[in-house]
Amino acid sequence: MNVAAGSRETDAVNLRQLMDLGASFNASGGASNGFVAYDDKQASSVTFRGAAGSQLKNVSAAVLEPESSDAVIGAQLFETNESVKAVSDRIRDVKATVDTIAKGGAGQYFGANSVRSAAQAVGTDALAMGPAASASGRNAIAVGLYARTDYDNAVALGSNSVADRANTISVGNRQSKRQITNVADGTDETDAVNVAQLRKAGLIDKKGDRLDAVVYDAGYNKSLITLGGVGATSVVALTNVAAGRISAESTDAVNGSQFFSLSSRVDNIEKNSPHRTRVRDDPRPTPSVAVDGGNRVISHVVAGVAETDAVNLGQLNAALKVGIDSAYAHTDTEVARLRLEMERDRKDASGGSASAIAIANLPQAYQGESMLSIAGGTFGGQSSVALGLSTATKRWSVKASFTGNTRGSYGGGAGVGYRF
Repeated sequence: MNVAAGSRETDAVNLRQLMDLGASFNASGGASNGFVAYDDKQASSVTFRGAAGSQLKNVSAAVLEPESSDAVIGAQLFETNESVKAVSDRIRDVKATVDTIAKGGAGQYFGANSVRSAAQAVGTDALAMGPAASASGRNAIAVGLYARTDYDNAVALGSNSVADRANTISVGNRQSKRQITNVADGTDETDAVNVAQLRKAGLIDKKGDRLDAVVYDAGYNKSLITLGGVGATSVVALTNVAAGRISAESTDAVNGSQFFSLSSRVDNIEKNSPHRTRVRDDPRPTPSVAVDGGNRVISHVVAGVAETDAVNLGQLNAALKVGIDSAYAHTDTEVARLRLEMERDRKDASGGSASAIAIANLPQAYQGESMLSIAGGTFGGQSSVALGLSTATKRWSVKASFTGNTRGSYGGGAGVGYRF
């Protein structure tokens, strides 16, 4: 009794020192718990002495980092196990989907049914989809059965389509061609034009057959048009010509009715003047005109002024030149207007194609998730951006999208699907 607390290695220790270390004793003085000690002096290991193992309780959560040497508790392992289980479930679902597609089935947003050889995309950043599809060019895309492109930035769309030039889109091949339908009116220079625009421009008829258009002769800076084309050996009729303005300054084309009127006036002169007549307007003699029974040239005719005056060859040639020049000018104006409209339509069509490409590249949320997405597209020198919002549950899928392009056009769409 009354033992002082030991302080040196060879001093006796009292009960209080042992209790401070965590020891407990029963009423008879026997120890009721045990100490945990290192296995050796180097303190490199600790062995619990319980016959069936020992639990280490009330341990704080470990710091999880690359250099950490903390003990990990059960709650941390439970959370890790749940995360691993979720990843395993997703991997199992992905494997099941891949196995299904490989056997000719369908994924959630992809379907295939074929036993032909696999698609091959060997070009850098290339994409090939479809049985035996092949994309070997850089950035090339081949979609469809036996679709193929070996050229950079080329796209082959559809069964047996072949893109045989770089920077092109093909929807068929040289032997088998396809129509591209539902094409909007082109507005920009590089936009595609549709049949309706060509009809309005007078280049094709209602059946789609080509109509011959009048064009300027090359090398004349829009100063010459040869009807029938350069080197034509037969004359061509120019019909539906409006009556030209007859004046000294006029450059209008004259039509057949105007010439008929002129011819009728000349005939009347011949019919009503069967005898040689001397015409005088002053006491001095003037030239006489013989019109008595034979063809005669009426010469030295002064330029007519009044409506009933005779016109001379100079006036007639001037009138003809006016009419032809007018036809040229009118044709110039119409061709320029047509080119402007076609260029504008082409740019608008490229803007629409860019918008469609952007919307088509919007990602879709997976089941149990929602997604806000953005995508871009470019086509024919025009660009676009698209925004998308999608969500999916076990049964339902909802998606909405909005797009705008460099042509100042905007569009949007939404869809909902139910799986069963």
